[in-house]
Amino acid sequence: MGDILTGLQRYEEALQSYAKAIQLDPHSATTYNNLGNLLQQMKNPEDAVRSYTWAIQLDPNEAALYYNLSLVLAELGRDEEARQVMGKARELGYRS
Repeated sequence: MGDILTGLQRYEEALQSYAKAIQLDPHSATTYNNLGNLLQQMKNPEDAVRSYTWAIQLDPNEAALYYNLSLVLAELGRDEEARQVMGKARELGYRS
């Protein structure tokens, strides 16, 4: 539901939807990743970093999570961290 609401640019409702989804399944890396994507769209990169980091803790072998985190780190000017995280994404098989 959060993805649909995000697509409709109903961001506050999407945030509520993701919060509820996390309550129902706090171990879903996908939900934290999608929340990170929403937070980036909402121009809230620091919270996006936290969300992506949590997703990675839940699913440390998912390359796309590292890729998404690297993008927001680069946006924040944290270039060295972004390079390291992108390296991990590639190590796990991410190809852009």
